[in-house]
Amino acid sequence: QLLDTPAGSFHLPVFGMYLTVTEQNRWDAVLVLCKAIGAVGCLLFLSLSTPMGELIAVFRKIKVPAVVVELMYLIYRYISSYWTPPSPCSRRPNPGWGTGP
Repeated sequence: QLLDTPAGSFHLPVFGMYLTVTEQNRWDAVLVLCKAIGAVGCLLFLSLSTPMGELIAVFRKIKVPAVVVELMYLIYRYISSYWTPPSPCSRRPNPGWGTGP
């Protein structure tokens, strides 16, 4: 909260006013933090336990904008290609192979 006089358990002067943190503000911040952590946990559970094709089909069925679905799919492809190690066949061949003595 911005107030003219210092109040609360913490205050910081900002442009001639005071940014204060009261006990209620602290509890509100803790509540928002808990909700955010819970939402991230649910998102991780959903994304790690459901095949991507099914998620995309459901999002299209409930009319999620196409741009959001495409971005989600591109990010998924980027992450999966980043985490997957290259196979031996896709590595660059050694130029000395097959030259023999």
